Amino acid sequence: MQSTSLLIVSDESDATRRAVRYVATMVARRRGFRLCLAHVLPTLPPELLEFGGAEKPQTEERLDARRKADLQAWIAAAKETGGRVLEEARWTLREAGVAEAAIRTEFLDPLEGRDVVGEILNLTGLRHCHTIVIGRESHSWFTALIRGDLAGELVRRGKGFTIWVVE
Repeated sequence: MQSTSLLIVSDESDATRRAVRYVATMVARRRGFRLCLAHVLPTLPPELLEFGGAEKPQTEERLDARRKADLQAWIAAAKETGGRVLEEARWTLREAGVAEAAIRTEFLDPLEGRDVVGEILNLTGLRHCHTIVIGRESHSWFTALIRGDLAGELVRRGKGFTIWVVE
C-alpha cells in the first residue's frame, strides 16, 4: 500500500492549531499517511542581521562575535517556542490515532533574504509530500497587501502539489 504524505506548515498561530485539528480529523486512525510538521521560525529582527561596524578591527571582531552570539540565542529561543508548538501538534495528531512513526518534525530556519514559500516547496519535494496544509487567519485585503499572504503565495507557486488552506 502506497502512503500519502502531507506537509503541515506550522507557526505559533491559532490558524496552525485549526489546520492540525483538521488533518487529525481527516486522517484519524487511517493507515498509509505520513505527516511532516514544518515549523516556520519568525523572521530575524533586523538588528541581528548586521551592524554598522567599527573603526578598529578588534572592536569590530568583538561586536561581530556578540552579534553572532545574540543571533544564536535568538534562534535557540525561537526553536524552543517552535518546539512547544510542534509538540502540541504532535500530541493532537497522536490523540486522533496517527502513529508516532508517521509524524516527522522540521524547522525552517530564518535566513537573510529568505524565500519562505520556496523553502516550503523545496521541503515538500525533499520529503516526497503530495499535499501541503497551511492555516490562514481571515483578514482584510489591506492587511494581506501589507503583510503578505503565505497561503495565497503557496497556492500561486505550488504547481504540482495539492494545497489545503484551512481558515
